[in-house]
This record gives sequence, C-alpha cells and structure tokens, in this order.
Amino acid sequence: MKIFRELLAFLMLFGITSNAQTPSSQADYIKSFVIENKGSVGVQNIFELGKPFAISFDDLNADERNYYYKFTHCDWDWSSSNLLEAEFVKGYAQNLILDFTNSFNTLVGYTHYFARFPNEDTRLKISGNYLLSILNEDEEVVATKKIVLYEPKVLVNAVVSRSNEATHFQRKQAVKFTLNLQKTVIRNPAIEIIPMVIQNNRLEQAKRQSKPQYMLNNSWVYQNNKELEFWANNEFLHFDTKSTISSNVNIKKIESLDHCHVYLYIDEERSKRTYKQAEDINGGFVIRNTDFTNALPATEADYLKVHFSLDSKLDKNEYNIYVIGGFNDWKLNQQNAMFYNPSSKKYEVDIMLKQGFYNYDYLAIAKNGQFNSTAISGSFFETENDYQVVVYYKEIGARFTRVIGLGLANSLQSTL
Repeated sequence: MKIFRELLAFLMLFGITSNAQTPSSQADYIKSFVIENKGSVGVQNIFELGKPFAISFDDLNADERNYYYKFTHCDWDWSSSNLLEAEFVKGYAQNLILDFTNSFNTLVGYTHYFARFPNEDTRLKISGNYLLSILNEDEEVVATKKIVLYEPKVLVNAVVSRSNEATHFQRKQAVKFTLNLQKTVIRNPAIEIIPMVIQNNRLEQAKRQSKPQYMLNNSWVYQNNKELEFWANNEFLHFDTKSTISSNVNIKKIESLDHCHVYLYIDEERSKRTYKQAEDINGGFVIRNTDFTNALPATEADYLKVHFSLDSKLDKNEYNIYVIGGFNDWKLNQQNAMFYNPSSKKYEVDIMLKQGFYNYDYLAIAKNGQFNSTAISGSFFETENDYQVVVYYKEIGARFTRVIGLGLANSLQSTL
C-alpha cells in the first residue's frame, strides 16, 4: 500500500496524466505527449474555458528542432467547425513553441518541449472541442491531442449503476444523469443539447444519449441504460520505473546494456478469474525519477526499454494483441503491437517509456477488425471507473457547438 499512498500524494500535487484520443498516427520519436492541469486530478483533457493548462512532449532526436502548436475548433463529432481563427482565438491559433530544454543526466538524450495556455499569443475564446496538433518545420503533423473546453452553464449530476439486463448484470456499468438548466435558457433541449458520456477520459469511446426521458423541476433526466452502458472491464495492471537502481512494483529485473532495459513479470489472462480489487489510476501515468535527489522529471527522467510479456490462449492466427494505456493515448500501431514468440510461447513487445508509474492493459482485435476489450482481462461490475458527462449545446441556426456543462461520476461512489 505504500506505493499507492506515495503516488496519491504526488498526484494531488501535480495531477494525473491521463489522456485519451482517437487512435492516430504519431511520429515514433515524439514521446510522452501530455496535457496537464494542476488544479484537476484525473480529468486531463477536459478543462473549464479560460482556466490554465499546459502541454509538453519529448523529441528523442534531441536536436532542438522548431515545433509549432495549432488549435482547430471542432464540432461535437470532432469534424472541423470551419470557423475562422478570429472567431475562436484571440491572437494566433498556430505559433512556435519557445520553451524547450535538453535532457540532463540521461542515457537516452531528448529535447523537452513545453507550452502554457492561455498565453499572451494564444487565448481560446469559445468552448467546444479542439484538436491540438504539433507541427514540425515542414508543417507536417507529428502528434495530436483532443481537448474539450467547457462553460459551467448547467449543473450535471451523474451516478453509475449496474446494467438492468440480466445477461450483462455482472459485466457492465450504466450511467444515469440529470441536467439542471439553472438560469440557462434553452428553447428546445431535446434537440439542441447533445450529452456525451466518457469512461476514463477515453474520448474516442464517448457514447451519445439521444433524448431525455422526462423533465422534472427544470431538470432533464437521462436514464436510458442501454444507450449509456459500458463494459466495466478490469482494474488496470501497473508498474513503477521511478528508480533504475533497484527493482520496483511488478518489475522482474533491470539490465543496463545499450540503455536501460526493464523486464516486467509475465502477465496472464484474467477473463476467467474472479474479480480482484486493486488500486489504479484508470489508465493514467505519472512521469517521475527518484534516482537523483531533487531530480526534475521533465528533463532528468530517463527513457527505458520496457519489455511486456503476456501468456494468452487466444489464437495467434485470429487475433492481434496490443498494449494500451494513457501513455500511448490508447493508440493501435506497430509500437505497441505484440508478436507471438514461438520460443517462449508468449506474446511480447518492448516499448520505450520515460521513467514513472504506469497503468496499462491488453486489447485483442480480431483479424476482421472487431475490438474485444474483455477477451484478455475480462469485465466485472465491481471495477472502479471514472465517468465524464460532457454537455454539448448547438442552438438552432448556430454555426458551432458549445460545451455548457461537465459532470463527473465514479462507480465506487455510486450505488451499484
């Protein structure tokens, strides 16, 4: 339990880095691209409009290249809203990132880039979805993030319950919520309001509630379980590489070769096991380094080659298996695709990751492209999950979609 008490204290000070986005291409030399908000723990891609947040990433080429950030305002479905820049930003939507520093005391060299928002050059003026892109000197996109900025215009109260369907009663969680319009005047809430529910900040898996069931005392009630049911999944696996001097949580051994190699214990399928309670940070990760006194995680945490190994009975000819988590934005690409090793009879992959505490899981995808999030880790209603209810509002005749409310719920703090 010591590791989790220590981690919780760290998170309360610096916030959890837990980002989610639609799987997309990202240059393999761009690492640890995170969005941070020290005033919020857990939700790190949804911020109140006008409140500060920061972005940072590392370039493993370590050659101090010029990089630019670019904001694009999007509709609720992440298609471009086609607004002029002057309509959604005061200043510049695209600008050079001026703050960068080279790594220090690390075996793997990198350049660390950092930018705060709002700043004197860029101040976003309206709420909504924003695609944040990082561009190189040739204006090629090397990384992207999704960000939601909201206005606290409506009050959102959300709870989590079990599925009402007998077949999913033990495996799924359902979200119910009410929208209190307060003093906000909305002529046709059933048409103009678009609520989206997200599990553990994974924006690409947001579910839309079509219509409210009824209105009660100026509040719209949404409780259609079937539309807002999620696989509860399982608690995330984790490891801690804050120190390379001695092995830590779930680490079998550490070797120093061309650079530092970290070998995790072999993971096994959990789908047919009984649920086991375990503390996690819902897919997040925290960069940190305790090898040196007063080390700065941003520039003094090293990059390690982390070796994952999975013992799975899934047919290798029928499924592809990936290591996923907030650390790679849940992307599915060659960097986190596992291969079957006939010698060890295990699925294996090694991934370059910065020192820190990491949550991760395994995802199986059939060769026909169908996702199976429960085949390896299972799904249990007892699993602790965070949920975010994002309230989009597009007034009839309006040219863009605003976000007018955010509700938060946790499965352990609701009646299951």
